[in-house]
This record gives sequence, C-alpha cells and structure tokens, in this order.
Amino acid sequence: MIIGAAVGHSSHDLSFAIPRANPAASSKQSRVSLGKTRPLGLHKAQQALRQAHLTAQAQKATSEAEHQQILNSLQPGQLSMATDALLAHTMPSLFGDALTPQQMGKHGCMRFFLNQQGLKIASYYWPASPEVKLRGVVLAVHGHGLYLLHEFLRGQGPGQAVLYEGSWIQEWNKAGFSVCGIDQQSHGFSESIYGFRCYVDTFDHYVEDVLHFASILQRSDVEGFSQLPLFLCGESLGGCIAVHAIARLGRQFKGAILLSPMLSLEKTASKGINYYLRPVATLLSWVFPTWALVATDRNTMFPELQKEWDMDPLAWHGRTRVRVASEYLRASKNVLKRMHTFTFPFLCFHSEEDTLTDPEGSKLLHQRSKASDKTLVHPKAMWHSLVKEKGNAELLELTISWMLDRC
Repeated sequence: MIIGAAVGHSSHDLSFAIPRANPAASSKQSRVSLGKTRPLGLHKAQQALRQAHLTAQAQKATSEAEHQQILNSLQPGQLSMATDALLAHTMPSLFGDALTPQQMGKHGCMRFFLNQQGLKIASYYWPASPEVKLRGVVLAVHGHGLYLLHEFLRGQGPGQAVLYEGSWIQEWNKAGFSVCGIDQQSHGFSESIYGFRCYVDTFDHYVEDVLHFASILQRSDVEGFSQLPLFLCGESLGGCIAVHAIARLGRQFKGAILLSPMLSLEKTASKGINYYLRPVATLLSWVFPTWALVATDRNTMFPELQKEWDMDPLAWHGRTRVRVASEYLRASKNVLKRMHTFTFPFLCFHSEEDTLTDPEGSKLLHQRSKASDKTLVHPKAMWHSLVKEKGNAELLELTISWMLDRC
C-alpha cells in the first residue's frame, strides 16, 4: 500500500499519520469542559473549550515531533513502509499496523491532507480496473459515527476488518469508475477539533472538507481521478453533506446518489429524551456543546450489522453530541427550505422502514426539486444501511446503470 502526500491548496500536505488518541487525555479533556453539572455560562464554557483545544494541540505537537524523528531517520525509498507503520499509532482499529490490498485493492492508496482548520484528513483512492474503459469518478461520503472503509467496503462479521473484495467499491471499479472519499473530521483516521471524536463546530466544515477534497482530485497525481465526470454518493449524514456540496458547486458534479439521506430529522427529534432536549437545543449547543446526550435508533432489523458497528473500535459508540445534533437539525432544515431551488440530477434510495432518518425528507426532495432528472426508489425489506443490508446488490446495479447513462 502507498501513503503519500496529496496535492492540495497549501504546502502543508502531509505524509504521516495523525497522533494516536490518548484515552486518559480524552477523559481529562472531557472533565475540563464538562466537569461541572451546573450551568457554566457562555463565557466559562468558551474558556473551557479553549483550554481543551490547547491541551489537544500540545499533545499533537508532542506526537508529531516523535513521528518526525522517525521520518528523519529513514533512508530513501523507506517512506511508504514507515507511514504504514505510523498508521498503527493513530487510532485503535481492526486493521493492525497498516491497510493492505484486502482493503485497498491492488492499486488503491491512502493519503492525508490538511483542511482549512489545519486538521489532518484521511483520504482514500481506489482507481478503476486497468482492464476497463474509464467512465467517471465516485466521491463517496460516509455517515455519522462511521468512516469511509466501514461504510462502503464489505463486512465479514463482527470484529473483522472490512474487505474490498465483493464491495460496492470493487463493483464500481469493475464498471470503470474510480472511487475516492475521506474520513470526515473527527471520524475514522481523520483528526478531531479539540480532540473530541465525532464532533464538529459547524456542519459547514463537513461540506467544506468534501469540496476541498473534490478540488484536490482535479490536480491529483493518482491516475484515474482527474478530468473525469464526478459523481457524489452519500449515505445518511453523507447524503445531507452531498446535497449541500452539490447545491454549492453543482457544475463540478454530474449528479448525486443519495442513500437514506439525512434530509429530515423530524421523527428522530421527537423521540424519547430528544423531545425534551429540542426546545433548548440551541442553548445546550453553546453551553455544553460536547455533551453526548441525543439518542439514535439501533439497527434491530439487521442485528448482525449493528454488532459489526459495536465491535469496530474506530466507529463512534456514544450518543450524538449536543452541538452536532443541533447542527444536523439546522442543516436538514436548510435543505428543506432550499429544495425548490435544486436542479442537480439525483438518484435517491430511502426505505420507508427507516427510523434513523426520515424518508419523508427524500419524498419532499423528489416533489420540490426543479431537476428534470430525478429518481426516488423505496427499497422493500430494508432499513437504513443500504450498502450493507440484504438486497443491496440490486441497488448497486441501479447506481452503475444510472451513472453510465450520464457519462
């Protein structure tokens, strides 16, 4: 496998892995921010977040200094091997010391780039099969709490690393589509703001990271990714990110494939404790932004898939943080308000059995969008994780046919 420096906007693109998260330090950071149960007030809460950020930056500097010592000791030609080894020092995962062709295929690679906040973002490239004609590029966007490999590679059971063989990514490659994507900040192997996993200050940062990566593709030195028709494919949260991205820069993309997109959270926001949290969501978001309070449904229709999530140490296993939940509500409301202005082509799949994201949002997108090229499919006997659930092969075939018709 190759890990190298991606071509980005700045000279700060990196070829080494992000620092390992320190559980003890994370606990300490949480106590710094949230140690008092009484309201802190906005000023004190902001001071606490700044202190947590300074602590995380100090740990980052120490870890990067250690990594640089290793890199400085290398002989020419040893860089890719060493960066593989450094990957083992990022986060606990099912992948051992390095990703292998079992995850990346014969020609795939992983790289890091710096986003606008200075965070190291993990990115992945799976070039289309050399034996077939290049048709386009799929930029895949994962959902909340997961990471790109878990979302789009094939699972082989709880506690086992996901595989390229038999995955959607492999099938897209066979059809002539190169595939790429990132781990959203604070997810997977990407770095976290303030050191908090599964946290973002504003939803816009997710969108900006995807658009930044899309711009990198246009100058990528990885063969099979530049100057080709570009499609977005997002699942769940990734679907909402994809819609925001293509609404901003529609001309850059040929269309969007949306899988259980998070376009409405009305049902989820009205369940259980969430019903009582919603009226004070904005206040809590400012005073206790990192509190993990908001509940989400579990996959009871496909419990084996839920076990795969539960036993993946790189996935997020807590409740949704207050700021994040508030940003999700804001983002989905913005989509609902702007649907009548959308003109981009899309293929949307949303099961009516979905209890995690509201299928009503996808119905409204199909009804309100001004696009002349729009399709909505309600898969039967499926729930939310459409790439993994039984029946996904039929959806995969539809995505390939839809993209081929538009290349």
